Amino acid sequence: MSSSIELALQWRTLRAQRLDLERQAKKIEEKEKELKLTLIGRLSKAANKALSFNGRVIQLVTKEQPAVSDWPALWKHIQKTGAFELVQQRLSTTAVVEHWEAGEKIPGVSKLPVESLSDTQAK
Repeated sequence: MSSSIELALQWRTLRAQRLDLERQAKKIEEKEKELKLTLIGRLSKAANKALSFNGRVIQLVTKEQPAVSDWPALWKHIQKTGAFELVQQRLSTTAVVEHWEAGEKIPGVSKLPVESLSDTQAK
């Protein structure tokens, strides 16, 4: 069985590898988004909204996505109909912590201790 120090070293090594891969993936993702936006711009202006090459078809498609233009009206509708499935149900951790730090108690919200590891340079 590995000692705690060996486990910590293995964890730090794997964590460093993962973080490096995430940085690399982020750079690739940024370039991918840039190319996608450029391609969307070109296809939106073109008469033909599709490209065909190497047995693949890349085409510009338009999908409708919901956007709230009147939150009070939406909340009124949800309260009236009970259609709570229209919204996502989750807490904003940042906002809740800010309220807690201001000394407020939020009904129905409890504190759940979550253990983590802190990796800092020793002084």
